[in-house]
Amino acid sequence: MSACHAVLLDTVSIQSYIFQSNKLKENLGASYLVQEIYRSYLACALCTITGRTFDEELQHLEDWKSSDADKPDCTKPVDIGYIGGGNALLFFPNENQAQKFIEEWTKILLVHAPGLSTAVASDSFPQDPQQFQSSLQALFVQLEVNKARHSPITSLPRHGITAECARSGASAEVYNDNIEVFVSAGVNARIEAAIASKYELEVKKYKKVLGERYCFSNELDDLGGMSGEDSHIAIVHIDGNDIGERFKQAQNLKAIRALSKIVEEATQAAFEAVIAKAVKEHERIMKSLGFDPNSNDPDRYYPADEYRITDKTIALLAKANVPQSLLAQLHTLKNRNPKSKKNFLNALANAIGSDATERYKPQFLKHAEQQYILPIRPVILGGDDVTFVCDGKLGIYFAEIFIKKFEEAKIADKNLTACAGVAIIKTKYPFYRGYWLAERLCANAKSKRKEEGSAASFFDFHVALGGVAGSLKMIRTWDFEQRLRGSLLYRPFKIVPKEPFDDHSLDMFLEKVQHLAESLPQNKRHELRDVLARSEEAAREFVQALKYRGRTLPEIRGHQYAETLFENNKTPYFDMLEILRFYPDFVLKEIGEKA
Repeated sequence: MSACHAVLLDTVSIQSYIFQSNKLKENLGASYLVQEIYRSYLACALCTITGRTFDEELQHLEDWKSSDADKPDCTKPVDIGYIGGGNALLFFPNENQAQKFIEEWTKILLVHAPGLSTAVASDSFPQDPQQFQSSLQALFVQLEVNKARHSPITSLPRHGITAECARSGASAEVYNDNIEVFVSAGVNARIEAAIASKYELEVKKYKKVLGERYCFSNELDDLGGMSGEDSHIAIVHIDGNDIGERFKQAQNLKAIRALSKIVEEATQAAFEAVIAKAVKEHERIMKSLGFDPNSNDPDRYYPADEYRITDKTIALLAKANVPQSLLAQLHTLKNRNPKSKKNFLNALANAIGSDATERYKPQFLKHAEQQYILPIRPVILGGDDVTFVCDGKLGIYFAEIFIKKFEEAKIADKNLTACAGVAIIKTKYPFYRGYWLAERLCANAKSKRKEEGSAASFFDFHVALGGVAGSLKMIRTWDFEQRLRGSLLYRPFKIVPKEPFDDHSLDMFLEKVQHLAESLPQNKRHELRDVLARSEEAAREFVQALKYRGRTLPEIRGHQYAETLFENNKTPYFDMLEILRFYPDFVLKEIGEKA
């Protein structure tokens, strides 16, 4: 039986490439470029091998998903093994064709995705299905060796008499129209890709869910935080459990293709479920974040994008007592292409003057036709590795929705599961450090799962009110280990049903959080937080004082926390207070009503 020549593609240090900037727009653009290396850039490179058009090659990159072949087809110019999980496996008739493809693909990436490093493994690959698993494992071993052997230069070095890019430190050689400054080629590619990414999400992937009324933003400030207030974002990192091991155990090409397809579809369906919930509950979500479209404070309007003047806008402005002389001038702006908030206000200033624009700014922003920005934005969305950013109060809630939907998918009659890390940080805190924390939290959840030998999904979270220094273990030892009583942390939690009972079930715990909200007024919650750091005697006095007032702390079945606050050197009440602060109040209320 003849052999093909296999090429296994991988990206090196994806996280470092994506999160090397503190600008969300650049992170999003970098993520989109990583996605495109296995799509449009791969199609471009394959066109030189197959002779097909670009559109035909794009379709070819989708056709492998419907194939039921259990071995590669060496009669084709190229046979796509699978694409997913940050890898792509391709089969060519001979080594020369494989080498030609590698040269073309890497050359395209140097031009269109400068700074992105890749690794390649290439070797003869038997068509015998019985040898598929061992041959693929050998390719992965070679890939790891190649990663460690050489780190290629993938961005041009600094060159002669040019200014320095303030965002990257490289030569500022390209003028970017969006931010109106000269930047390096790498930064320019990321910014342009962020715009393409937003279009693809809104128009191609999630148009049916978003409709005409909702959109995403490329700016952190649009995700729910209010001007002048102490705002937080949540960076959520989710990783499937044992997915890599399932790939290694795939017996043939058919099995690995089916696995890749199932995981990809499960991820897309899970994120779509999150968006659908954000759209359906938009008004209640925004209200829980403190927004009010009827407020006289423009900073409390729902975050919006793509403002435009229409006949309806002018009619509403007339009712808002904007002078007719100004309204007549607004007709010149009617039905123009939608603009960002900044450009919209600039256009108004040019039409009616800066003074009038500033005076009636609240009315203009309130009544302009616009799309509302959802308080969530995907950053990495592919395979079983997912990262998204949202308002700090929504991170745990959205992670829970994602995992529960992800678990509906099955492989060999076993439900998929995943672990999540939710890092809640200040909006202005360095984004990469927040991602690093989310990744460590996800790893901690996976460690707990492995320690318990559980098949469930786990999640961990952390609220960083200041900076993040040192390892996660060091942070928690310094900040949450009480010398007098024990640990303040009850997390990680499991995404499992309330029954059969599990004392770390998130569903059960959320009921207790709502009980705490109903039982204790705000001043008593602050007092409870203080008492948790004090002596056993102070705890007894606090519990006794509550009883005198007819109040009780939520109890967890099989434990005596409500009497002693701590048991076995840990307490659930600090986590209850944290979740109460960073979870939508209307959802907790519904949970309490169903309990």
